[in-house]
Amino acid sequence: MFSGLLAGAAFGPHIGKMYDDLDKKRKLGHYFCVINPSFFTDTDIFLEQMDQMIEELQQVEPAPGFDRVYVPGEIEQINEEKNLKQGITIASSVYEFLTK
Repeated sequence: MFSGLLAGAAFGPHIGKMYDDLDKKRKLGHYFCVINPSFFTDTDIFLEQMDQMIEELQQVEPAPGFDRVYVPGEIEQINEEKNLKQGITIASSVYEFLTK
């Protein structure tokens, strides 16, 4: 509802396939929500509890086939740090297209 109907975008089965017709717009919508924790609680306490929650989640036994438990955004942060040091890996076909 937030990223579809309220944004005036397509929803459910009305969203075009990602790689079907590349000339046709898909009418995708996005929803962003920003919450200021200080409206609800003390900021320092919130940050301490957030750190505690992250540590506890990372100590949970991972599901079979996984090495560890990640919190939302953690993989992206790890990739960003890696990309800043080593550069961004792209397919050679993309590189060739961009450098023509």
